[in-house]
Amino acid sequence: MLSIIYNCWRENPNLWSEQFNVGSEYMVHLCHSFNNVANGVAHLNGVHDTFRRLLEHDWLRQCAWGVSTSIHFLLKQLFKSPDHAVVSTIACPKGQTTNRAEVLPSNCCISVPLDCVNIQEFVNNMEIQLASVCQVCSEPLVRRYSFISMPKILIFDLSTHVPQLADVIMISTDRGMVKYQLKGVILYNNDHFMS
Repeated sequence: MLSIIYNCWRENPNLWSEQFNVGSEYMVHLCHSFNNVANGVAHLNGVHDTFRRLLEHDWLRQCAWGVSTSIHFLLKQLFKSPDHAVVSTIACPKGQTTNRAEVLPSNCCISVPLDCVNIQEFVNNMEIQLASVCQVCSEPLVRRYSFISMPKILIFDLSTHVPQLADVIMISTDRGMVKYQLKGVILYNNDHFMS
């Protein structure tokens, strides 16, 4: 995972240091460490070890040495932001009232459903059918996501399968289309994350 972030940063350190500055102290630390790698003062393996110790200090239960750490957890911590990118609501497809509060995730990570075939199609209609049903009509409820701001970076949690990916994702907003460029994919294989 760090190699993808580092390779993005290395393309244009000034630009990516700004892009990665989403409000997470961890990203500020990583950008500083990447600068040390670029200047020959540190190695990426050392950055990984130092970063792991920092996470272990802050999140002992989730990031202890020898314990598998969720990539989703790491990305949520790395890209935590004071700004909300999406709002999530639970709704009945027939319009019944569900009395469920909106959820405002504090990062730019979006979970993609297992039945997603194409990321662009999902972004065009971000809706996931849930296992729970409406108490009035017994229809399966849906979780709907909508963008409330456009973050500098978007991360899609693809879970256990990889849908069709394109180099560019276009998102329609009130101010026109916003273009996102694919920078990397992190895969889990043989007990390791690969990029």
